[in-house]
Amino acid sequence: MPGLDALLVAVELVLEHVTPSGQIRVEHVRNVLARLSDPQRPPSADTVLALREAFRADTHRYDRLRAANTQEAGHAS
Repeated sequence: MPGLDALLVAVELVLEHVTPSGQIRVEHVRNVLARLSDPQRPPSADTVLALREAFRADTHRYDRLRAANTQEAGHAS
């Protein structure tokens, strides 16, 4: 039964990426099922743009921005 197989795969994928709270929502299973049933990706865009520097997570950036915003607020008064 192909429908059951897809459902089992979707549930397995959801279980692999369960949230820290451990809750599984029906909407998440439906979303995974929809992605499995229509795995087509949009065509790639032709562009001359190129990535020069790889992305990196910089969580300290927000602290620096917050500090700069606080300093600006202090100068305004």
